[in-house]
Amino acid sequence: MKERTEKNVMYSRKLALRLARQYRTCPPAEFWNDPSVREQLAQHKELCPYCSAGSVSDENPWAAFGKELATLFPEPKVRSGGGRPQPGQLRFVRRELAAWRDGLYYNPPLVLVLDAATVGADDVLMAQTYHDICLAAPGDFVLTERNGALKELLVECWNTYTLEAANLGPSVASLSQEQMDAVKALGSDPNAYPAWALRPLPLTKQDPRTYFRRLEVEVGYTFSARAVGELVAALEAAPLPLHYPSVADLMAAVRQIISGVTWPMGPPKKLEQVLPLARFPVERLPLAAKDEHEAYIWAKRVEVRQGRIASLRPVRVRILDRRFERAGRLVVSGRVEELSNDSTEKTLVCLWVTVEGQIRAPEGLDWDEATGYFAVVFDVDDPAAGRLEIALLCESTEG
Repeated sequence: MKERTEKNVMYSRKLALRLARQYRTCPPAEFWNDPSVREQLAQHKELCPYCSAGSVSDENPWAAFGKELATLFPEPKVRSGGGRPQPGQLRFVRRELAAWRDGLYYNPPLVLVLDAATVGADDVLMAQTYHDICLAAPGDFVLTERNGALKELLVECWNTYTLEAANLGPSVASLSQEQMDAVKALGSDPNAYPAWALRPLPLTKQDPRTYFRRLEVEVGYTFSARAVGELVAALEAAPLPLHYPSVADLMAAVRQIISGVTWPMGPPKKLEQVLPLARFPVERLPLAAKDEHEAYIWAKRVEVRQGRIASLRPVRVRILDRRFERAGRLVVSGRVEELSNDSTEKTLVCLWVTVEGQIRAPEGLDWDEATGYFAVVFDVDDPAAGRLEIALLCESTEG
């Protein structure tokens, strides 16, 4: 896959991830002047760093996405292919099924039919697809003009779910039997690539494609009827880039960097809790500006080199929104300030601590290390009775 590697040097996967977030979760241009969704748009702007910068009516990514999809297949094919879904067909989830969820607007994806329902049944098994093969990873099947496709497309063989046949639009194209055999093989074994297929490069640490896959799981969850817990579990964040054998060793390393650091709740039970729960001595915290009116908290910025802590300092996190959406679901969004535009890999670790001292790991985290914006979801009983604790790990990629 040398040719694609050279292209990726010019086309940043981080940029591709940003565009994917917009394509998948930003509302189309016609919504921005629609008074019926004013409340949803306001909520979306609080979460979305792209739409909050101003109206997207002039340069809406969904409009660009529509133009891209319009060239995906010839016009005659887009207008044909009605009837019951058949294996190998590419179909869009019906446009009217687009949905607002948690402040985001989920645009219906293009899916590949894997298994059509028998007569009298309604469920159809499908795999989700995406149009930018820059984000393809092992287990994805890549369609290009070289292997018979009319346009580039990636099939997420690992991201499958069922929908009712009535929820699908008309067929826009079909894969060959050879291509379908490859898709089904990759669904069982992510390494089962035929010799003629493009093989995506392996995932690396903090790879944007990992975050893209989390996004795709959320899209699938929105439109599918089944639980996707096993997919979410498979896409959990990689272990922290720290080489310490125990909690006590990591605590000692922190105290060597800054004396006076404490853990008011006692020694943490897990390695990933040590840094977020650390408390700086008061004299180490910068004084707040007198005209400071916005909500913020202090997080711990940790510089990591070869698995060891090189420095530790407080960094301000501005809290943009905190809301209890429904029973047991708290969403906090914000922005980490003073992010340097360097080559470090940035890992955000968030915990929720209840007044009783219970520590909750997030149910979901959307983190953009380029802009510092994040949205984190916790399963809590009382959103007013607790606090958010954050650590930002910046791992140097240099030796």
